[in-house]
Amino acid sequence: MLISALNQYYDVLIEKNELPPAGYEKLDISYLIALTEDGKLDHITDIRTKIEEKNKKGKIKVLLNPKPFMFPERNTFRGIKTNYVEHRGGYIFGLEFRTEGEALSLETKGATEEKRAKLSKQHQDFLGEVNKDFKFIQSPIAKAYYLFSQNWQPEHETENSELLKIKKDLNTAKFAFCLASDSRILLQNDKKVKEHWRQVEEDHAVKTQEDIEQCAISGEMLPIARLHDVLKSGKGIGVRDAGINPSLVNFNCDSFESYSHNQGQNACISDKVMKHYTQALNWLLASQKNHSYLNGMTLVYWSQDGNQNNDQLVMKLFSRDPQYNNADQLDTALDKLIADINQGMITTERLEAMYGAINPNTDYYIVGLAPNSSRVQVKFIYRQKFGKLLTNIAKHQRDLKINNSTRPVQLWQLKKELTSPKTSHPEVNDVPFASIFKSIILGTVYPTWCFSTMLRRIRTDHNTEDSSYIRMNDVRVGLIKAYLIRKTKEEIAMSLDKSNTNPAYLCGRLFAVLEEIQEDAAKPHTLNRTIEDAYFSSACVRPASIFPKLMKLSQHHMAKLKRNQPGWAVNDQKRLNEIIEKMGDEFPKVLNLDDQGRFTLGYYQQRAEKYKKANQETKGEETK
Repeated sequence: MLISALNQYYDVLIEKNELPPAGYEKLDISYLIALTEDGKLDHITDIRTKIEEKNKKGKIKVLLNPKPFMFPERNTFRGIKTNYVEHRGGYIFGLEFRTEGEALSLETKGATEEKRAKLSKQHQDFLGEVNKDFKFIQSPIAKAYYLFSQNWQPEHETENSELLKIKKDLNTAKFAFCLASDSRILLQNDKKVKEHWRQVEEDHAVKTQEDIEQCAISGEMLPIARLHDVLKSGKGIGVRDAGINPSLVNFNCDSFESYSHNQGQNACISDKVMKHYTQALNWLLASQKNHSYLNGMTLVYWSQDGNQNNDQLVMKLFSRDPQYNNADQLDTALDKLIADINQGMITTERLEAMYGAINPNTDYYIVGLAPNSSRVQVKFIYRQKFGKLLTNIAKHQRDLKINNSTRPVQLWQLKKELTSPKTSHPEVNDVPFASIFKSIILGTVYPTWCFSTMLRRIRTDHNTEDSSYIRMNDVRVGLIKAYLIRKTKEEIAMSLDKSNTNPAYLCGRLFAVLEEIQEDAAKPHTLNRTIEDAYFSSACVRPASIFPKLMKLSQHHMAKLKRNQPGWAVNDQKRLNEIIEKMGDEFPKVLNLDDQGRFTLGYYQQRAEKYKKANQETKGEETK
């Protein structure tokens, strides 16, 4: 499904002029190499544009942005191989800039002789390819390019002023060629060069005619791709931590092959479809609106009709970048959507009014990719109508909401709360996270492991002096609430529900009131340790063995409270009696996993009610 969807998306990108025509690709060029007509290096020009940008501290930072140009498609060979029109400094000049000593070197840094000789091999390969492809092309720029390859001798250019001027950019920047007398026509744009490149492409197609089979994706009889093109990688581009040049499809081990098929024949994907899907995926991995990172996993998402408004909305949900994530706008939009869901009023017109020109009826894809040796691992792929996807995301946020929390919960927050705060590698546990993602996208029950993990985190984690919201917070308890809603189909209120007579929920409420009595009795002092620190974990599992002890302890706290604050004692006793009356004659002996969640929910909502009243009283006093 993934390759087929990407192949279709390629056609959409071509229609929108987002991708270059077949046989070409866009490269970001930093420097122009100007040649004389007899093939000598005249000068090198920096063509990057300067952009001033403020950093986080408000200081102006100058950025140098390369210019995009169309180039004949690069080869995807992983070893030393020159491109039809070369753009890499090492191949072109056979030299490398060394920061130590500010000098040019004929050797690459390396521990072995083979690694140090890499530059020489690259330049020799460059000479051979230029001689083969450009020797007989009759145009001034092509002739100058050929003569340059014949005239240039790296060993005599180690003090070349033009190369020393660009310093370390020689090792990493991309170059294009032009004539010193006319910089308007670049080598790759020359008419004769383009005609020859078209002939090279046609000759390659003829050579592969012997591998013609039916493509598993398009159904056409076409040449089968032996090797699949690699995916882009770089800062903010590609699959994170996947190394250099990973691919989506490869067969690099004999055990992967079958029926005497070699490499790409096992996948039976045509060369045409292979080019299409890799270009489409590389475009998505370079587009800031179509991919984001989530603790070791790369999320890629796109609207099959190419609607960027759809993509921008999803980006707000997945990205941690404030540039794409306005929490206030997102929260307002989700609240409106949830209200419409509750009233059964979801329509295209209402969605467009909230989010702009979106298309709720188009297919929307979300793919999780992770690094795995030389081949990218597909963690999951989901296809959903965009309107349905929005609805499920809004329901997810509605189910998570607790105590009138005001911010939508993002994926990275869920991941953070499911991971121990003490771990030094929070990104390791990303495999089960795919199942949470499935529940969000498809609107299904959250996985049990997620629920049990959150309960375990609440029982084992402890608050610190810096933060009192590690053990329990809106995200952790909200996920417990959401799990119970979807699994048991029961109605669970966002805030304290005094009509709820579930024994586990009442036990949680009772525990919260007993803790309040303990804290009130200690005032004006603040306790370093409460019954929550000492007994919560055991009371959550075995109420019958813990609560009698807590009730007895509470009598002492209540006696002290009656002496010091009789008014508080009356209010606390009322809350205590109200809960005990609903509980019956005995406490539950053991609570199962679901009831432990209800206990936690009752405790958290009862505690929140106390702070809610305190805030209301404070606001009332300020008004007076």
